Amino acid sequence: MAGVLPRPPQTCDDAGTMAHTLLLIDDDHKLARLLTAFADTQGYTLVWADRPSAGAPHLARGVDLILLDVMLPEQDGFAVCRGLRAAGDRTPVIMLTARGDDLDRIQGLKIGADDYLPKPFNPLELFARVEAVLRRVPAAAPRTDGLDADRLILTVGDRQIQLTTSEFLILQALTASAGRIYTREQLLSVLGEDASDRFDRSIDAHISRLRTRIEADPRRPEHMITVRGLGYRFVW
Repeated sequence: MAGVLPRPPQTCDDAGTMAHTLLLIDDDHKLARLLTAFADTQGYTLVWADRPSAGAPHLARGVDLILLDVMLPEQDGFAVCRGLRAAGDRTPVIMLTARGDDLDRIQGLKIGADDYLPKPFNPLELFARVEAVLRRVPAAAPRTDGLDADRLILTVGDRQIQLTTSEFLILQALTASAGRIYTREQLLSVLGEDASDRFDRSIDAHISRLRTRIEADPRRPEHMITVRGLGYRFVW
């Protein structure tokens, strides 16, 4: 399977137009309050986390762009960006830092950041850069090719794979929002079940069976990816 990952889902503003959601990961509370208020005036929704672990739930729900500070608790921004790219996450990243050294900027760009802005900066410049980066990101339609909803069949190359209803619904959800992280509870809801009704590890069993059907090596999955502590994501 090969393709382009679609961008995360966008939210609607009060006028009904699509508003981009930005994630700021920065432990500067004053800057976070400033940018949250300023983002609203520019037509963006900004969510904030003061450390990488606090940003993980926002990433799981899907954001359009990450504003990532370099100097952070837990791990630095370079390590966070490197980890995202290693996991196949292509969400655009603009790195922010109080250090304006060219070597830092070059390092950030080499590990996959889309832009780099030294502090202090004018919020107008930051959001001009946000707009420029988002313009470069192609909007790709969700891919669900190969899935036959009438017969519950997945076609991979010249193979037709019969799926159970649960397997089909899980795979359909994951591929339609490729790149998005689904928790076990969210996948249970896809099956029309509540987490309180069934032990959520049943999702693990469905994922395991899907891997045996679609992965070249189920022990080293390339498509059905486990995101430790969060859930699962699909990569084309």
